[in-house]
Amino acid sequence: EKQIAHFFIANALAAIALVAGFASNAMGYLTTYEFSKESTRGGRTELTVNSDGSKKPASDGLDKEYAFGWSYGIGESFTVLIPGLYGGSNGGKELSSSGEFVKKLTDLGVPEENALQMANGSAYWGAQPFTQGTVYLGAIVCLLFVLGLVFVEGWQKWWMAGIVVFAFMMAWGKNFSAFNDFLFNHFPLYNKFRAPAMALVIPQLVFPLLGGLALQQILVGKTDKALLVKKFKLGAGVMGVLLVLLALFYFTSDFSGVQDATTKERYQSMMLQQMSQGKQPTTDMQTQAAQFGSSLVKALRTDRRSLMGSDLLRNTLFIAAALALLWLLINNKLKLPVVLAGILLLSSFDVLAIGRRYLTDENFVDAADFDNVFQLTQADAQIKADPGYFRVFDQSGGGDPFADARASYFHNSLGGYLAARLGLYNDLMDNQLKKGNQAVFDMLNTKYFIQENPATRQPVALKNDAAFGPCWLAKNIHWVKDGNEEMKALDSIDLKQNVIIQEKYKATAGNPPAFDSTARLDFVRNSNDTVVYKSKAGSNQFAVFSEIYYDKGWNAYLDGKKADYLRVNYTLRGMPLPAGEHSIEFRFEPQSYKLGNTLAMIASLLAYLALLAAAWMQWKKWKTAA
Repeated sequence: EKQIAHFFIANALAAIALVAGFASNAMGYLTTYEFSKESTRGGRTELTVNSDGSKKPASDGLDKEYAFGWSYGIGESFTVLIPGLYGGSNGGKELSSSGEFVKKLTDLGVPEENALQMANGSAYWGAQPFTQGTVYLGAIVCLLFVLGLVFVEGWQKWWMAGIVVFAFMMAWGKNFSAFNDFLFNHFPLYNKFRAPAMALVIPQLVFPLLGGLALQQILVGKTDKALLVKKFKLGAGVMGVLLVLLALFYFTSDFSGVQDATTKERYQSMMLQQMSQGKQPTTDMQTQAAQFGSSLVKALRTDRRSLMGSDLLRNTLFIAAALALLWLLINNKLKLPVVLAGILLLSSFDVLAIGRRYLTDENFVDAADFDNVFQLTQADAQIKADPGYFRVFDQSGGGDPFADARASYFHNSLGGYLAARLGLYNDLMDNQLKKGNQAVFDMLNTKYFIQENPATRQPVALKNDAAFGPCWLAKNIHWVKDGNEEMKALDSIDLKQNVIIQEKYKATAGNPPAFDSTARLDFVRNSNDTVVYKSKAGSNQFAVFSEIYYDKGWNAYLDGKKADYLRVNYTLRGMPLPAGEHSIEFRFEPQSYKLGNTLAMIASLLAYLALLAAAWMQWKKWKTAA
């Protein structure tokens, strides 16, 4: 059609928009991309063997099993239509106090509120380890999507239907490995993400979009009435078949989940403890406890069936009401505004009511109440009274101290959860800290350990006088060939006297340190993006700094001039120091941030200039027309 010029102009404008969009957000993109390569998401490690001695597979991303942890079940996909199909969640309010599970626990003497919380904590029985909420799009939205597949003609329908299918296949993760293994291994950046179920945000957008186009065709389209009725009946029939299939699932499923065995053991143990009261349980007690555990799981499955059944009936009525409104409009029995208002009210009530299962007034708390969660304990107060610069390891929480961030509210902590932890620190954590290598805790300047006092059950602060401090001078260099040897050397080397360095850093490490009994290295201050030290020695020395190595932004300066530093002891920073008095400064100056900020400023400036130019051109056009 001789539109080739238009084709190239349109694509050029699209390319400009793409570049401008990237540039506007370049600061976030560039810094995140740079950091990801050094994190567990980028597969960063110096090790080729695991802590158990097995070979570590090469990877530039997450472990596949870890990445596919939250894979949506194939059958679970129908929660977009029936929210309680697989129990909903492990933290909502799906099950009520009238359920069989709650009744059994209250008969045992458990307070109803606690029993209800336990019931809802075990309601979910889908393919994911656990979930805080189901993916529900709305019964009427799903109906309109199905009608859209029937009513909407042309390319618009097919790209939307195609991307919905593609998104569901992505969300299935390990449950559709033939497809998702290929994406994991070949899609750019795909192996950096953990939850395949996140792909369901795509249907969340497309379902109402196609549903809106269906409404447009039905309400204000110019389709012949006979054809309109035919398509409407076809769409209603497809929806009816889906509901019948879900009804068959309701009658045939046993509603048992993979976590039910664990649930049974937990409540069996609880019952056994209550019966034995600290004494050795008898065989009869064990039998009764096992029977109680089994009956409780059976009651839970009954409650799950009841939840799905009530949601199926509820949404069937919503769909029937919406179909009735549309049918009355098609047959000129109701006016357009009435039907639109009815569809809007029904759909809103539908999704808001389900949303109330997960977000209610009870979820909102005052700021003061929220802050009270982080109570300053006597142990915290003792540690905060110490004016020094050090780290704390909190073992008083009872769980995984590397996933508990409470201590980080008050102190510089070794623990806390980060989904994209630096790869080198993660290796150190897995291979040294988790097995309790005290020397590694000392080199990380862990001056206090918080533990629970068995007598009072209160946290106490235990001071570690052996901590190395923020920095020190190593007397000898212990050379190793690679990261495996470096990690292994941490098991036996005196880390206060020796520094472990890979041979590839020999040029940067310089000459071996010369003994000087008067040499000293002092910590001055740490202001987050700047860390300052001072040294004084009569001979060459080698400094070790108890800060995690990250060369994608941390620059070292010796007496104000940029200097080289290197990675030592697998994760720390080290630097050769010449004789004399010197000031050492580390500054966080990531070039990715500076470049991203510059690009964002340029893109924003060009955007405003383009808007001004467009306004001027429009004004000129209006003036000419006048």
